[in-house]
Parts: sequence; C-alpha cells; structure tokens
Amino acid sequence: MARTTDIDWIAIARRLLIDEGPTALTLERLCAVARRTRGSLYHHYAGLPALKAELLSRWAREHTDALIHATEALGGPGEQKRRRLDALALALDMRTEQAMRSWAAYDPEVRAVVHDMDQRRIDYLVALELECGESSARARQLALLQYALFLGYQQLPGNAERAELNQTAATLRFDF
Repeated sequence: MARTTDIDWIAIARRLLIDEGPTALTLERLCAVARRTRGSLYHHYAGLPALKAELLSRWAREHTDALIHATEALGGPGEQKRRRLDALALALDMRTEQAMRSWAAYDPEVRAVVHDMDQRRIDYLVALELECGESSARARQLALLQYALFLGYQQLPGNAERAELNQTAATLRFDF
C-alpha cells in the first residue's frame, strides 16, 4: 500500500468536507477513509487543528490567490482581466466553495478565513473596476454586485440555470 502524503490527507479532508460536511472532519473518520492509523496523520500534521489550518490555507491559495496571480500574470486592460478572472472562477469546483461556507457556519476560525477571502476577492474586483475607469464608489458597487452574483451562482441547481444567468449577465455587463 502506498504511503499517505500530506497532500493525500488534505484531499481526503476536502472530499469528506464536500461529501459529508464539517462534522466528518474527525481523526476517526479521516483515518477510516484513508485506511491509516492516527500515527500516519501525525507524521504529517501536529493534529487535527493543523490539518484543518492547512486545508483552509490551500483553499485560500487555490481559490483566491492563484486566480488573482493568474489574472495579473497575463496583463492586459481591466476589462480583459475581469473576463479572465470570471472564466477562472467559474472553473473552480463550486462544491468546495459551498463546503467552506457551510463549515464557516459552525466554526469561528473558518468563518474568519472565509471572511478574509471574501474581502480579498471584493478588493480585487474593485481594483479591476477602477482599471476599467469606474469611480471608487461605482467600482465598489459593481464589485459587490459581481461577488453577490458569484455566490448566488454557486447555489444554482444546474447547467441550464447557469447558462441562462450567463446570458442575462452578459447583457448587463456582468460575466459569469
């Protein structure tokens, strides 16, 4: 049997969070799914709080920081960056986003991280709108509206509804 790496533990934790919810993030459940002992987990993490902290950190890096860096790396005008960011954001696994928000309802530490990521994302959207020539007040309004649409988009049940929102949003200058 192959050795379980730190990345494997994070993948297992993420899968449990998505499939079973935050109450499944226990040492017993993680070890049962991994078919490993607690010692295997402790080899990589000081304990469950450390694993959870790394899970949150990776989510922040993969679902926020990486998108901002990828958007900025290609450069271009603000409108082009905004469209690129939209495409990258919609390629994310929305189940992970939903699971993090669900977890935040139960855990104040998770809630703080989710709040920080929300603020980072909104701040970046404001910056893009400023690049597009919007005033500070208008840029903030547009950023909040875009982010609210993104959060709502995650809750839509299927592709038909998402496609309809994409079509409507395009006519209103919002891309999703």
